[in-house]
Amino acid sequence: MPRHILILLFIVATLLQKVSATQVDDDDFWLLLDYQEPLQNALWLYGGLDELDGSYYGGSADLALLDALHFNFTLTEQNYEVETIDLRWGFSGAINRNFSWSVLKKFWGKKEALEKNDLAFSLSYFYRRFNLRGAYETGDVELFLRDIPIIRRDSVSTDHRAWEISAGYSWPVFYTQLSYKAHDYDRDLSVIARRPRLFLSFDTVGIQQAGALADYEASILLGARAGSMVYELYLTRIKSAVFEDLNTYATVHLARSLSRSFELGLDFELPVNNVPFSAGLTLGIMW
Repeated sequence: MPRHILILLFIVATLLQKVSATQVDDDDFWLLLDYQEPLQNALWLYGGLDELDGSYYGGSADLALLDALHFNFTLTEQNYEVETIDLRWGFSGAINRNFSWSVLKKFWGKKEALEKNDLAFSLSYFYRRFNLRGAYETGDVELFLRDIPIIRRDSVSTDHRAWEISAGYSWPVFYTQLSYKAHDYDRDLSVIARRPRLFLSFDTVGIQQAGALADYEASILLGARAGSMVYELYLTRIKSAVFEDLNTYATVHLARSLSRSFELGLDFELPVNNVPFSAGLTLGIMW
């Protein structure tokens, strides 16, 4: 083949290669228009009623201060036979693609009736579809006394510690999570229920709330995703540290994504162990 033809073919091949590369680059460029950055912030508002005219309401937030540092806040108020406040705030973040952490300050109870204050630490591990979480809490529980002239103090307290471990796995449609949490108190709280004189020394509201102090908690979450819908069943078994009875709770959660930034959910507390039936509404806002 003549030399000038070889040179011409080489020039044409080079130009075609440059045009092809330009088209690929252009395609990659336009693909960037379809890319959406992951949402960093979330706000949840919720409330509900039970069949005995009890109610609950509250909200929680997960706000990104930095890519690897978030501020977390939750406030829930329950108005059943006893009014209870659950307040949590703290920080969380990612160490790398496999590990994350959180530190939370937690308050549960009612002022000057029963006050439970804890500092909670957790570490989570993620690998493909598997996750593992360990947590530790340390704090105290303060029980307030009736106004009894012969007792010159307002309250008694006990140190509290708790250990929690949970593991979960996610399939393309289904997912599950198992967790167990054990509590340890410096004092045997079951003595309160066994000693009538001691029982009558405490504030009535405080005693009612003390029944919710757990010796241990075991739970299982079963969930499924189908399109824009999420279906969850949450079963919890709790042993009371004061009355030493076992109670089972069952909650059904249904959620639907309205858009990339909004999610609407329904929650139902099923009447297990004489728990009143309740229903609630949840609204999630992400940005």
